[in-house]
Amino acid sequence: MPYILGIIHTARLEDTSKTYASLDLDPDRDAWSPESVDAIMRVFKKTMHAGVNSLVHVDAEYTERHGMIWLPRIYPDTEEGERQLAVLEDVGVTVLLSARTRARDAC
Repeated sequence: MPYILGIIHTARLEDTSKTYASLDLDPDRDAWSPESVDAIMRVFKKTMHAGVNSLVHVDAEYTERHGMIWLPRIYPDTEEGERQLAVLEDVGVTVLLSARTRARDAC
């Protein structure tokens, strides 16, 4: 899968007129199960609908585990990280906490 992400990343950088997104589906489930199809549609709607308005930032890399869509991000446990997490929480983004990293629910 890493080589696919590299190709998508390169395409996104080289052709900004198109929207490219990737979704790493839960490996514990069949790729065409109803739950996987639902995850694909949620990411498709989020990325393609937001892409219509060029002023809106759209994340392009997603991971799905146990029915939740995640952005694969790590925020250092710093004052700036805490400020960013507070902003995310204020707009209703689910934030998972661990000792040294942060992750957020995307959809």
